[in-house]
Amino acid sequence: MRVYIEAGGQSDWVARQLEAMGHDPRVIDPGQARAIGWSKLKNDKVDARLLADLGRADLLVQVHRRRAESEALRRLLVTRAGLVRIRAGLCRQVRAVLRQDGVILPRVPTPDLPLHLRTQGSCPEDLATVIDPLIAVMEEVTRQIDSIEKQLHGIADADPTIQRQVGIPGVGPIVALTYCALLDTPRRFPDGRRVASYIGLVPSENSSGGKQRLGAITKRGNRDVRWLLVQAAHALMRSKQDTALRRWGLAIAARKGKRKAAVAVARKLAVVMWTLWKDEVDYVPFHGSSRRRRGVGQPAVGSARRGRHVRVAGKKKTVRRVRRGRSAAHA
Repeated sequence: MRVYIEAGGQSDWVARQLEAMGHDPRVIDPGQARAIGWSKLKNDKVDARLLADLGRADLLVQVHRRRAESEALRRLLVTRAGLVRIRAGLCRQVRAVLRQDGVILPRVPTPDLPLHLRTQGSCPEDLATVIDPLIAVMEEVTRQIDSIEKQLHGIADADPTIQRQVGIPGVGPIVALTYCALLDTPRRFPDGRRVASYIGLVPSENSSGGKQRLGAITKRGNRDVRWLLVQAAHALMRSKQDTALRRWGLAIAARKGKRKAAVAVARKLAVVMWTLWKDEVDYVPFHGSSRRRRGVGQPAVGSARRGRHVRVAGKKKTVRRVRRGRSAAHA
């Protein structure tokens, strides 16, 4: 029996249980079933009937269900991200308490803050009863983060896809792992534009009457992956390694500012990382060096170049020349 389930926190578990019972579960996107959300008469019985009617008419959009290994990796990354947020909150609380007593701490990396307070004596004695518990919790959270990151680096070192992606300046193991855990498989998407749209890095559009109106990015999809790609874009543009993508981003920054340039580069990174994953090719900083950097047995990623006009025996003739190299993988 076919069963339609609205996507939610337990939808994947429910779908697995139904599959074990011999049913055919379909997890659907509730954002695409607006008839349910906009109904003036809304209860579970009415929603279930409407969901069944829409499914019978084949008007529901299914949600991709990740593989078990991708879901396990994603949970590990979500746990790390939650611990990082907890540590950042504790750091802000320590600084706020000390600031009330006139103590302004210098900028130090968050993991090094407990050591700084102990060695520099920045904490007044009368505040020790307040600060010491916060520092103890910070140190324990940092140990747990280090333990998880050790596992994640082990996974990254054993995965050739991650090793290809970290070859891009600004992209580290956490960025690459989070990106791959979200997408699950590159075959889900027909092209790189769909990947950028899935992450929410494409401009919104409200066009009508033949006039195109583009707005800010849609910000749909996973917020953490989008944020990590933007941070990777900032790191790429600050990098000393010269690449075609860095030059392109700096040119946009000179015209429209660093923030818009970072979003544009983040969108390019999403496409480039997908291309490296799908085609199993290495990252090449510049188009002209593709032949030297491409490994044996790896497919050439190229595009046709526009024809140029030449004169042969007094006649104008268009010569179509194809050159390998220029592609998203070499951006």
